[in-house]
Order: sequence, then structure tokens, then C-alpha cells
Amino acid sequence: MRIAKRDIVEMLMARGDLQRAIRADEELPEVVYAERHARLLWDLGLDPVELSRDIVAPGRQFSRPGTSAGRRSLAGRS
Repeated sequence: MRIAKRDIVEMLMARGDLQRAIRADEELPEVVYAERHARLLWDLGLDPVELSRDIVAPGRQFSRPGTSAGRRSLAGRS
């Protein structure tokens, strides 16, 4: 299951977990594969199975046209 990094970062921010959101933004690749990147996800305190279930809703498109350009990185925020 592939998940956009921005979705993981946004989910963590929505939960109020800014530190993990920053870390996810810095450490995860743009496209996260729950199975392949399970160790990174666990290190961020995320269960890959639950993450897939929470983020990837039926019918949701992986890529959203026009949203990747202009996205700011969380890196460097305190």
C-alpha cells in the first residue's frame, strides 16, 4: 500500500504531534510503502497497518494534481 508522505505529515499535525510530523517530513520518502517502510513508520510511533487503514480511504486518489508544487517543508520549524 502506498501513501503520500504529505498525508502522513498532515495526519500527525491534525493529531497535534508536531515533533513527529517534522521528523516524518525529514525522514520519509515522498512515497511511503507501508510494508517496505514499516521500520521507519514504527520508529515514528505509527502502526503501518493502522496507518494504511486510517489514511487510505476507498476511492481516494493517491496523487492530487497541483498540490505538490508550492508545498512547504516542515524542516527547520521549531
